[in-house]
Amino acid sequence: MRFSPESSFHPNVAPQHRCVWMAAGILSYQLCDRSFNCEACPLDGAMRMHFSRKDTKPIQVPQQEVSHEYRYSQNHCWIARQSAAVVRIGIEPTLANLLAPKELVLPSVGDVVTLDQYCCWIIMEGGTLHIASPVSGSVTSVNPSLSRDPFVLSNSPLMNGWLFEVRMRSDLTSEPSLLTKTEADARYRSDQDRFATLVRGAIGRERAAVGATLPDGGEMLRDVAAMLGQKRYFELVNAVYGSGEQGR
Repeated sequence: MRFSPESSFHPNVAPQHRCVWMAAGILSYQLCDRSFNCEACPLDGAMRMHFSRKDTKPIQVPQQEVSHEYRYSQNHCWIARQSAAVVRIGIEPTLANLLAPKELVLPSVGDVVTLDQYCCWIIMEGGTLHIASPVSGSVTSVNPSLSRDPFVLSNSPLMNGWLFEVRMRSDLTSEPSLLTKTEADARYRSDQDRFATLVRGAIGRERAAVGATLPDGGEMLRDVAAMLGQKRYFELVNAVYGSGEQGR
């Protein structure tokens, strides 16, 4: 069994086709060809056996490479210059791919956002992830596609899934709180490793019965969030990437 943190992740693969282990970010690429009948899947059995071993080393979640053209915040936002004073803001790909947004609450055009103050809320099935602004300034544009299809955030985080644009009060290159590519690589990798360790531990403790037909007639579990329960999955995401607050 091979875990490769250098492998390319595939955020554009539709969630309904991803193996549960790909959805967790533990395998870089694995599509399901068994209609999510995990009980009969040799890969699922091997993965669970691997995680039950006492000597298993912490998993490294495959990291999506960040771009030299962007600056980054401690809370996993990217910032890209659009003009002399206007920047575009989004969620960096590795975090974006962990999210299953039902709705996004964004600032309105004309609103003033402040560095490290909450300005965006990503509503998931299990709770709401609070996002603080990585810069200060006034909002000049908001991505209209996110209101129609929130999953664009996860499927195209660096392109179509951007959040909003801000006219900054200061110059982007002189903002001391923002990270370079090298700094972001190190910070984000640490968070990814921590999240992978939490997921591994949760899966080991909370083994849900999965099959084509469940005893109660319910739907089969199709991803790690369903295996753990939406609330528990959100708790893990929020523990690493959020503010620690639950709900809106």
